[in-house]
Amino acid sequence: MQSICFNAIYNASNNCVLSSPTGSGKTVLFELAILREFSNTSNPNEVKALYLAPTKALCNEKHLEWSKKLAHIGITVGMLTGDTSYKEAENVRKSKVIISTPEKWDIVTRKWRDYKKLFGFVKLLLVDEVHVLRESRGATLEVVITRMKKICEKLRVLAISATIANAHDISKWIGRSYESNDSAVTFTFNDSYRAVNLRQLVYGFKSSNENVFLFDILLNSKLTEVINRHSNNKPVLIFCCTRSSCQFTAKFLAENYSTSRGVLLKLKDKDLCSYAKCGIGYHHAGLTFGDRKQIELSFLNGKIKYLCCTSTLAVGINLPAYLVIIKGTKCWSDKGFQEYTETDILQMMGRAGRPQFENEGVAVIMTDSTSKQKYEKIVKGTEIVESSLHLNFPEHLVAEIAAGNIKSVDDALSWVKRTYFYVRFLSNPSYYDIPKKSTGLENCLLEFCKDHAFSLVKEKLISENYVCTAYGYSMTMHYICFDTMKSLIKAKSQLTIAELLDILSRAKEFSDIKLKHQEKRFYKEINNSSLLRYPCSNSKNMEHSDKIKIIIQFELGGMELPNYSGAMKLHSAFLGDKFYTFKHVARIMTAILDVFVERRDAISLKNSSYLMRCIQGRCWEGTPNELRQLEGVGPAGVKKFVSHNILCIEDAKCLSDTQIEYFLAQKPGAGTKVKRSISCIPILDLDIKLRSQHLSELLCNAIKCVFEVTVAVSTPSTIWKNQMMFVQIISEIGGRLIDFRRIPVKKLAGSKTFTVTSSISTLAQTFTCQASVETFAGMLISRSFCIETSPEIKKRFVEEVIDDFEFSQSQNEEEEEEEEEEEEEEEEEEEGEEEEGEEEEEVDDKKDLRSQQFNRGKKWEEVEVKKEQNMMKQNLVPSERAMLSNGNYQCKHNCKDKTGCRHLCCKEGVPADSVQIKKAAPSLLVQNGSQIIAMESDESNTKKKKKKKKEENKIRTVVKTSSNANHNAETIGGSNEDSGEEKEEENCKLNSGKSDLYATTLTTLSLRCKGNLKNNESQSSNNSAVFKNKVLRKKRSIFDISSDEECDFFTPSKRTTIFSPEKLVKRKLFEI
Repeated sequence: MQSICFNAIYNASNNCVLSSPTGSGKTVLFELAILREFSNTSNPNEVKALYLAPTKALCNEKHLEWSKKLAHIGITVGMLTGDTSYKEAENVRKSKVIISTPEKWDIVTRKWRDYKKLFGFVKLLLVDEVHVLRESRGATLEVVITRMKKICEKLRVLAISATIANAHDISKWIGRSYESNDSAVTFTFNDSYRAVNLRQLVYGFKSSNENVFLFDILLNSKLTEVINRHSNNKPVLIFCCTRSSCQFTAKFLAENYSTSRGVLLKLKDKDLCSYAKCGIGYHHAGLTFGDRKQIELSFLNGKIKYLCCTSTLAVGINLPAYLVIIKGTKCWSDKGFQEYTETDILQMMGRAGRPQFENEGVAVIMTDSTSKQKYEKIVKGTEIVESSLHLNFPEHLVAEIAAGNIKSVDDALSWVKRTYFYVRFLSNPSYYDIPKKSTGLENCLLEFCKDHAFSLVKEKLISENYVCTAYGYSMTMHYICFDTMKSLIKAKSQLTIAELLDILSRAKEFSDIKLKHQEKRFYKEINNSSLLRYPCSNSKNMEHSDKIKIIIQFELGGMELPNYSGAMKLHSAFLGDKFYTFKHVARIMTAILDVFVERRDAISLKNSSYLMRCIQGRCWEGTPNELRQLEGVGPAGVKKFVSHNILCIEDAKCLSDTQIEYFLAQKPGAGTKVKRSISCIPILDLDIKLRSQHLSELLCNAIKCVFEVTVAVSTPSTIWKNQMMFVQIISEIGGRLIDFRRIPVKKLAGSKTFTVTSSISTLAQTFTCQASVETFAGMLISRSFCIETSPEIKKRFVEEVIDDFEFSQSQNEEEEEEEEEEEEEEEEEEEGEEEEGEEEEEVDDKKDLRSQQFNRGKKWEEVEVKKEQNMMKQNLVPSERAMLSNGNYQCKHNCKDKTGCRHLCCKEGVPADSVQIKKAAPSLLVQNGSQIIAMESDESNTKKKKKKKKEENKIRTVVKTSSNANHNAETIGGSNEDSGEEKEEENCKLNSGKSDLYATTLTTLSLRCKGNLKNNESQSSNNSAVFKNKVLRKKRSIFDISSDEECDFFTPSKRTTIFSPEKLVKRKLFEI
């Protein structure tokens, strides 16, 4: 096979696709392509090769192999996966051959504009196991290859797989070269090219029911017969459907196949250790990394003869198995038990008869009798590799929009045409189940793109002009699932820690972690512990999200595993789930931070930042478990520190090396390591001050404040546990986020000063700023600053608030009066000329009063003179306004959106004590600055002759606002206190027969007048001088802020003399 492909791989530069059986030596072709690329360049430092493999296990294998081989010719090899540390990632940039997984490289390519120089050097792309395109994760590989073909100039692609049936479709998608759209050079090899002969057999067994677990037990009883017939006393690899099936199968073999070829291993899994003594083992993701490595090595050395495993060993790792048994053709997935795909079956069968270990091999499939014929066809034939891009289309569409590759729906369609999904859709459209909204396949794809783009706009991830929003960028940069991002965007505001944990645990990234039946007691024991901060409310019916929530809190609380009988068997699985959880939780928390920064929710952001620090430090902040972050200090070390009253990092900083060694009972020299770890913790310093403040020119009724924030960090290192440290700075006022910054520690060496600008609409606000190291729990510093406004700004601020309020009040009154004028005109047409004349007089009075309101700020003295000369009549009737939920009444504004307009009464309503009455036809006589309130008794005799309806209409035609009456009452002078009391008694008498509400209001009005008369008792007897003095005093009371008790109209008792009781400004605006 290598001879046939040599010229196309080594002597040419075209793209190639190879389909070859497992064990035929296809990986050698990758090495030939690498050698050609570096030998044909004049500057090897400007050339890089990229190798993509579906699993980290395969990446590790190639990294170890090629690091030794290629080092002799000066080619360095670097690996970039999810487990790569910060320092190792920096070394990858210097490597000439980069090994990575599709998921990790997808993250890198999404930020390709930041690494243009790096991508400019990549000239060769090597894709192993390209058949994973059919799997759900294959969409990632598909978009990565498509993106690399666009951003890398003169890129050569070499794709190889052992199980490709439709290799021509892969070739058509990849293309011959960057200059030609023809299909790539294609090579297809059958089983005759295998280095060893492989016999493939299928056995069907009759199942009494559809229970997968019972059928698995049945297969165990048939397993001995298959092994005796085909193993030839050589190593056997048994693929099982679940982890528990691996362990039960190993137990069955240990009881029936005792062998002297066992090995004594030091493993954390005690059952596995006992089985290894019999030459039997099991291997799955639930084991610790060390246990898995020891089992693999023992199987390679022949110490373990029978190895039970899950499909994780189906790809990549070469093990010396003569016989491979697939025990059951159903496996556990997110949707329950499902049949293995043809790709999985062929991969597992390909593990048998490895060329470096055997000359032949045997592969046996054990399935139910109804599926036997199906798998016999699979063994003889091949399966078509389809695309899975349509299953995760929204995530990848957002990524392309964020990268700037898609700016319209036409660009989206052009991008789809460059994918493998487009090639397979044209060949097999029925497989993809895309609604046919129009004729033609391309039109269907265009509608498909439009529908998904519309869903992204609806979820606020992109705008209508195909520009990513802050939510979309966060989703793309942090590799968040579409469903997870939707739940984060829809989360409510001002979340608590418990609510954040609930949202975090329900992320789709954790959907693979299921709560199994045998684990329920295990997690119930943890949930009932008093050390768990936020236990699940329903421990009897736990969900999968509850499992994630418990795992996170278990780690943060430093809790101990349950030790009831049988719990030890679940410890390894628990540790595996915990490792998987914390692998994803940090980037999800970063996305949560981005969401609340965009929503300006300071309360949720602070709680998210707190939870982020706890997760990064693996401990609850503010507890002694903070000491676990130090190198060499575990749970036992924390207990020893606590016993010596060392409760936090600050306490540990005061200890010497010798004291640390004494407290922890460690050998001499161990304290130096802990002390060095303490010295690497950054020390934060924060200072804030108000630089300037002035009234805002853009915002109405707002004060613009400029704050100066200074952050200083002192640390000998900018890296903590192989992670670059960042400082988060959160500035807020009253729960509203003002500013958020995330700055690397290395950029804060010494100190950094920046300004924060904010506008406040109320006085006596507090500006709060906090700085914290997000990768370390316990590094938090906060400062608060009470905003004190100068008297001059206070004065101007309150003037603007009052002017804006009075303008809104006058506008409202004008609208209401215009409506009443229309009603009056209709009444006038029905009544006689005499009544029409009376109506017009009252309307003229009302217009005069409205004119007084608008000119009150300009001509105070003229207005007051007119008030003295006019007579006002006042009758009171109950209000018919609708009551709101807060107890206030609905105003009469005709605003379309009352929640978004500028009127305070539209949002909060009119106070109840202000609208229980309506003003109508009062008669208030003002003469020479003295108060005379009289109700004309003969008027009632005249109105008795008219209809009741006519009387009510007349009542509504004069002054409606009680504010005018209040202002008039303030300008009225009096000779002595007794005169006010006499008027009060007179009012009560004149109002006999009227409603109690009417009498009560007049009494209140007269009491206000009495207070004014009392204050003016010592003034001059000259009425005109008294009046002038009162006019000036009123003007000062509105526009001048004074500490004089007589003029302080901001006290609650005097505030009603400034504003109409129908429109009260919020009290907090005036609490100075």
